Amino acid sequence: MPHFFLIKMATLAHIFRCFPVSNSCLFLVYLTFWAIPVKAQNRIDYDEIYNQCIEESRTINNSVVLACSGKTFQASQQEINNLYQQIFAQLSKQSPENAQKFQIAHQSWSAYRDKSCEIAGT
Repeated sequence: MPHFFLIKMATLAHIFRCFPVSNSCLFLVYLTFWAIPVKAQNRIDYDEIYNQCIEESRTINNSVVLACSGKTFQASQQEINNLYQQIFAQLSKQSPENAQKFQIAHQSWSAYRDKSCEIAGT
């Protein structure tokens, strides 16, 4: 049985670090609207990635926290990209028109996100 497209709030927090909660919720609505069943896959434990990175550093300071946060962010980006590709592939098979709409919606949202971050100064 397929699992639905889910992303941990911690992952979203890394991605939307310049957004107030309302805009993050807006993207959650966007994801929920387009959520279609995708194949079950191993879930990535971002807390584990972060904690392991901290432990391996054997010290903690701002530089280590920044590096470990970056490593965790990269892992979350990879998972989101993989899930996006799965959803797009399924939509393409079911309805190429909807796949194109999904792609346009994603591009529009990405442009909005980037401009909002510029305005916020991040």
